[in-house]
This record gives sequence, C-alpha cells and structure tokens, in this order.
Amino acid sequence: MTTSIKSTGIIKGALILGIAMFLSKIIGFLYRIPMTSILGDTGNAIYGVAFNIYVVLLGVSAIGIPGGISKLVAECLAKGTMQDAKKVFRVALFYTGAVSGLLSLGLFVGAEFIAVQLNGMEELILPLRILSPTIFIASLMAVVRGYFQGMNTMLPTAISQVVEQLFNALFSVVLATYFIQYGVAIAAAGSTIGTGIGALCGFIILILLYKKNDPTNQIPITSTKPLFKSRREIIYKLLSIIIPMVITTSIFSIFSVIDASMLSNKLPSAVDYLRASGLVETIPVSGAAALSTMEIATSLIGQYTTKYFTLINIPISLILIVSVSAIPSISKSYALGDRNGLTDKISQILRIGLLLSIPASFGLMIFAKPIMYFMFTTHPDGGELVMHGALTIIFITTAQLSSSILQGMGKQYVPTLFAIIALSVKFILNSILLCIPTLHIYSVIYSTLIAYMVFALLCVYYLKYKVGLNLHLGSLYLYPLLCSIIMSILGLSSFYILNNLFNFPNINLILSIALCILIYGLSGFLSGMLKVEDLPHFGKKI
Repeated sequence: MTTSIKSTGIIKGALILGIAMFLSKIIGFLYRIPMTSILGDTGNAIYGVAFNIYVVLLGVSAIGIPGGISKLVAECLAKGTMQDAKKVFRVALFYTGAVSGLLSLGLFVGAEFIAVQLNGMEELILPLRILSPTIFIASLMAVVRGYFQGMNTMLPTAISQVVEQLFNALFSVVLATYFIQYGVAIAAAGSTIGTGIGALCGFIILILLYKKNDPTNQIPITSTKPLFKSRREIIYKLLSIIIPMVITTSIFSIFSVIDASMLSNKLPSAVDYLRASGLVETIPVSGAAALSTMEIATSLIGQYTTKYFTLINIPISLILIVSVSAIPSISKSYALGDRNGLTDKISQILRIGLLLSIPASFGLMIFAKPIMYFMFTTHPDGGELVMHGALTIIFITTAQLSSSILQGMGKQYVPTLFAIIALSVKFILNSILLCIPTLHIYSVIYSTLIAYMVFALLCVYYLKYKVGLNLHLGSLYLYPLLCSIIMSILGLSSFYILNNLFNFPNINLILSIALCILIYGLSGFLSGMLKVEDLPHFGKKI
C-alpha cells in the first residue's frame, strides 16, 4: 500500500510539473511572436545573444540546484531528520547566494568585455547589465524550488514557473513596445527587464508559499541522529550532484554562446566574400543585396538565436515532458538488479521519444517556411535555418533521454564526459566550417547536429554495450523513420495541391499538418509500429 501511495505521488508530481512546464513553454513561444514584430531579427539578435549568455551563467549557479537540494532533502525526509532538511536549505541558500552574487557582479562589471571583445556587439552591454541581478534572484528561487520538491510538494514550483513566465512575457512586450521609439537596441535592452521582473515575481510567490506553509513544520522528527556531520559535507554532497548536471544540462546553452561569439567574429567576412562573388542573394535574409554586411550578419544571428531555437525547442520540450515521468522508475529497477525490467523501461522511454521526435523533425523540415510566414508575418525569414536543422531534434531527444537514463542509474559522470566530448566536437567543427563562406550561418547548425549525434551515439553505445542492455535500436528508429517519410511526401503534396486550389495558405497549412498527423498514425498502425494497446498509455502520458 505504501509503495502504491509513493508511486501515485511521483506520478502526480510529474504531472503537475509537466503541466507547468507545458504552459511556460507555450507562453514563452507565443510572446516571441509580438516580440519579433517589435524588434525584428536585428533586435532579436541583441536579445537572443544576451539571454543565452545569461542562461549559461545562471546554469553555473542554479541549473543543478533544485535536483541536488531535492535529493538531499528527500534523504532527510526518509530518515525523519527534519532538522537536517532545514540545515541543507540554509547551507544551499548561503552557497547559491554567494556564487550567484559573484556571477551577477562579474556579468555587470565584465559586460563591456563580453559584448565588445568576445561578441563584437556593443549593443549587448546594456541588456547584459540589466540581466545581471536576475542571476542572483533566479538562483535563490531555484533553491526554494528544490526544497519544496524534496518535500514532494510540486505545486509551489509549478505556480512560480507559470507566474514567472507570465510576468516575463507581459513586461517584455510592454517595455519593448515603449522603448522602440528610442531604437531597436534600447527596445531589446528594455525587453530584458521583463526577464528580471518575471523572476522576481516568481520568487515572491515562492517566499509567500514558504512562509504560509513550510512543509517541515508538518512532518514529525523521528530521529535526532544527524544525517550530515557538517556544512562542508552538505556542500560536498551538493556539488557532487550539481556539477555533472550543470555540464550535461547546460550543453545546449553553451553551444548557443559558442555559436554567437564565433558568428559575430566570422560571419561578416563570409558575407563580404559572398557579396564580392555575386552570391549575396543566396543568404536567407530578405533584400540582402540592399543591406550592409553588419545588418545581414545581425539578421542571421537574430534568426538563429530566437526563431530557430524557439521552433526546435517546442517539440523537444513536449517530448521530454511525455517521457520523463517514467525515468524515476529506472533508479528502482537498477537498484533491484532487475535487468529485464530495466531494459523494458529504457526501451519504452526511447520508443516514446522517437515516435514523437522523428515525425516532429520531418514536419518542421517540410513546413518550416510556411510556419514562419504563419507565425512571424512581418519578419518571416528563418525558415531555411529550421529546414537545415530540423533533424537535430531526433539526436537532441536521444541524447537527453539517454543521459537522463544514465543519471537515473547513478552514472551521472558518464553523460558529463560525453557532453564534454560533444562540446569539443562542436568547437572544432565551428572553427572549420565557419571558414567556408558558402555555409555561413548553416555552419553552426551542422556542427550542432553532428555534436548531438556524437553525444547521442556515445550514450546509446554505453547503454547497449557497457551496461549490456538488449536494446533493439534498429526497430526503434526504422519504423518511425519510414512512417515519417510517407507522412512527409503525402503531407507536402497535399499542401501544394491546396495552395493551387485555394488562396488561403495559413488554413492550407493547418489542414496539411492535420493530414500529416492522420497519415503518420495510420501508417504506424498498418506497419505495426503502433498498437491499439498503446493508446491508453499515450493518453495518460499526454
């Protein structure tokens, strides 16, 4: 009976966080539409590069904090030493406050160096300085979220996530609209204030919930024996959990910062070469021939850092929400030595991820341009980038799911090592491909694709050959791939036919996407990839 209650609690907690993450992603996706109308690709470049730098620095102080604290607090909860749970909370607050405070100060003081010397964009100075205090606020918020999660109370985290994103979206749009009269650079800087306001509002909500209902006050102390001998031991345990998670989880953000810095330095010379060769019109920027080199380069960076990442991240986020609820059971099967159960669960997680990521990848590839026109009517550039990078979704999904599986098995340093290898591959490929002017912005898209392919292959290889799991990888990939190809051919054909018959491109797009979903489902059932018994499972997950 106890096990059943705990399992129900885990599922309920995953559901609450999943819904909150889904709402946050949708809000974050929707507000980029008016932001692009206000800022254009030039303003998006300033905002996107500044935000990516902020995310990487925030990751150093906060990404692994909720997971680390929740793990230690959960241990205290299991042992009945609530006094230790409070001690973990206070130590984590002090440590995180000190680290994030130094990072905030460093970003404020070093904004000019980062903007001008590393990225060649003087316009970044103001947004970086505006974002610097947000690192401190968001890091402390991560501590409180981890504390609540360790107490198996997910609602405060969920509420604060939605509140944070709502206020971020509202104030980013309002302030960008107000400041656009002073120029695109000032408007982009103004929009970053919304990020800080959103974090502050989310933090205030958490503090109010903590003061009203501290979970430790409702749980009896059943043991007076300290679980941790000293503060140093708590910090050591926290760091042993956090450091691998930071490196593994931050890889996408680090990729973005590497790309932005290298593009700022290399892209203008590539544009100049293409202009001199009479190939400037091949660059995916509207009216490129009439624009200056820096205007073209900035537009490309804006497309990449905002539109491209926005569209690529949506299916990845949803796929991980659908699949992640099964990952906690990996730890249990591994601890019990249940290899058959472990193999079945891992195969199920990968199968769900691939069943969704492969058609999403193909769908974005074939409909990238019309989706851009549908979403960003005033600034529709960027579809070509999504077309070239859509396959990355498959490898990001495989890499993130398999690395989470390894972490669930207590092998967190394995994906960390693989992440470092992938980062090295990314940097080397960027250095080589950016020297080929005809690739220009596509160089960083291809290098990201290959780096994630390396990351995914290493993780899957380790699971299959080092852990010794009997994973049928051929069938996991082959059937969704074949069904996605059929879906793409018929879906794209229907889109062209509808466009020739009716001059309603947006409606035609929606109808064609709906047809793609139907075709993929039917071909899945006919091929045996999907089974009737899968429907209740998918229904519960979704």
